[in-house]
Amino acid sequence: MPGVGHDASTHRRIDASNAPTPRDDLSWPDFGVPEDPAHLVTALSTVLRRARTGQRVEVGRLGRHGRTGTDLACLAVLSGHCADDAVAWVRANYCAMAVETPEQEAFAAATGALTTSS
Repeated sequence: MPGVGHDASTHRRIDASNAPTPRDDLSWPDFGVPEDPAHLVTALSTVLRRARTGQRVEVGRLGRHGRTGTDLACLAVLSGHCADDAVAWVRANYCAMAVETPEQEAFAAATGALTTSS
């Protein structure tokens, strides 16, 4: 992403881009799930709200498969997509290698429950 740097492999960036560029760096180990699921849901809900108002948003991570794919699957669930099919939808529409671990798959499917408990 032009103008946006990347941190060590233990972090990934959610970047909702409009000047000034709001962004949220969340602790999330490679091949794992977020250390603070509620923080991720809040950040992704903000990204989704901004996108729905026509603002440009970017979600990404250096590797672009596991954590980025998980973000996208979570966004699909937050948008009303069936949680049981969110990972398959991301793999079909974004990248076949998206969402790399069973733990990430389960996390994405559980996103709907996280929104009701946070």
